[in-house]
Amino acid sequence: MDVRIRDRAKRRSPMVAPRIKWWHLKGEKQGIFQQKIWEGWCGQSQGSANDMWNKMSQEIIKVAKETLGESRGFGPRGKESWWWNENVQSKVRVKKECFKEWSRCRNSETWDKYKIARNETKKAVSEARAQAFDGLYQALGTRDEERSIYRLAKGRERKTRDLDQVNLDTRGEDRNYKYYRRIQKQEVKEALKRMSNGKAVGPDNIPIEV
Repeated sequence: MDVRIRDRAKRRSPMVAPRIKWWHLKGEKQGIFQQKIWEGWCGQSQGSANDMWNKMSQEIIKVAKETLGESRGFGPRGKESWWWNENVQSKVRVKKECFKEWSRCRNSETWDKYKIARNETKKAVSEARAQAFDGLYQALGTRDEERSIYRLAKGRERKTRDLDQVNLDTRGEDRNYKYYRRIQKQEVKEALKRMSNGKAVGPDNIPIEV
């Protein structure tokens, strides 16, 4: 008897670059991080401001990877939630609590409770999604709702935009910068004080806490 095995094509999820675990910058690791930065940077305060910043940022990134570690770089899960309502959010919270309860005490009672919550969540998600898309399709004929579709698509594109793709203009050698007012050191200090901790990093991958 011939047996045929069909290989299923696995869908590859898009990978993202590993991120430094800046949330570990506290306690003992914070002291180690500061000590390594001081040892690596000591005696290198020479050159222009841009040169010193480039050297400093490279040193910070290198020490942070060694001390704090990096994430594994998994891609986004791709779940949409713009159409979620209060009922869906409530069902999801109950399902998570039931799963935690089953993880702590694995028996038939907690498992049945989790299965019921999971099925109710699937039903609520299906109904909410169908209702949201039905209203969306019906409203496509109006000009106002057509604009809202473009706003929705633009918002999704902005969320998935790669912040590392920064266009730098390297033609500055021939430019006249005399009309720019020189930024004062005190202005930089005041701007840094107003910035909040715990925010996402910028293109340089260095948080404000550092």
